[in-house]
Amino acid sequence: MNKKEHVLSLLDSLIVQWVDVTDTNGYWHNPDFRLAYDSAVEEFGSYELALIEYGAIPQSTKGKPHGLISWVQTESLPNTVKFEDESKGSHGYLPKKDRLFERIDELIDRGVDVTNISQELSIREYNSIRKQAVRAFGSYAQALREYGLYDCNGTPNEIELQRCFEITEDFRVVETADVVHVCDIYNLDYFTLRKVSQEIRERVEIDALDDFYREHYPFDNLPTRVLREAYPKLYGCLRKHYGTYRKFLAAYKVSYNYALSERYKGRDSIPLGHEFERKLGEILRAIYPDVRCHVKVGACIPDFIVSGTEWVDAKLSANSILDPRCKTLEKYAKETDSLTVYYARGEPMAESVGIATMIHVTALYPPLRSAGRTDLIADMEAFIASVSYRKEDVA
Repeated sequence: MNKKEHVLSLLDSLIVQWVDVTDTNGYWHNPDFRLAYDSAVEEFGSYELALIEYGAIPQSTKGKPHGLISWVQTESLPNTVKFEDESKGSHGYLPKKDRLFERIDELIDRGVDVTNISQELSIREYNSIRKQAVRAFGSYAQALREYGLYDCNGTPNEIELQRCFEITEDFRVVETADVVHVCDIYNLDYFTLRKVSQEIRERVEIDALDDFYREHYPFDNLPTRVLREAYPKLYGCLRKHYGTYRKFLAAYKVSYNYALSERYKGRDSIPLGHEFERKLGEILRAIYPDVRCHVKVGACIPDFIVSGTEWVDAKLSANSILDPRCKTLEKYAKETDSLTVYYARGEPMAESVGIATMIHVTALYPPLRSAGRTDLIADMEAFIASVSYRKEDVA
């Protein structure tokens, strides 16, 4: 594939996304559109010339300076592109669908089975017709439907549509192999399937957001910026369904400020969880000869594994692991039957929840003294004092 063909393939991918490639303003936020635009300018000299090659605007506009042509979809001819030359005021129409219908007429006159062109035509002619159909109709199958050769065989039911989507480990909603199966059974093209499955897909996106919430609550170190960078697809769903991260948390009756520990020294408190984990690691290594950190076991990554078998997690507050909406214990239980959770904020206590035993970090002071590391005790005491609840916050 040469560079110009690559540009045309980028335009094909935009069409699949239901992007109006002639709208140079409405889709500028789309990174795929910007890539196609920049590539077109580089290879064709202007975006308009690339569209002419693609077949999206009339050849009569070729060579006109960038910015003189504007495109609008017309109500009277919704599947054609109207162009306006602002320098001359001329108008024209490109009936993309009619051109393909004429080509199908020619194939029928030649005795070609137009429902099986992949077997009837040469590869070059087949690819030419298929691309023309994708640009005008979205797919060749849809072109045949509008031509009047055949219709779809009903509509898939809710269960069949649900099987077309799944949620990945990083909370992305992806299509499954069932998409092809459903399209074949009901004689649907991909765009029609997307329309009839839109409601189901949105439900699955909500489920993915719910899974994310239960997996990561209480979001001690996951502000908006980190969420956007770590889970870009999920963040897009969040913006689509809730608008903002704050509104998403509000739907679960959780304060954004509270979830990100902003009550305690504002955004500066976000790294406190990581700081406590680092200090706990120093303490454990002073007591135990074998301490490994962030070792992935199955789908789990405990903060520490001590003496080869004992899983240890660091939590700034005991409330993090005790909240019934938190799925950490549920996930860890698949890989271990014992988890020790050390915490810094709150009163010392010893409490068990499922596989987890909650222990205040001060319980490690005696073995530290035996090891002669009172310096680590003093350091941890200063840290605990800095993160402890203030009376005015508790009131």
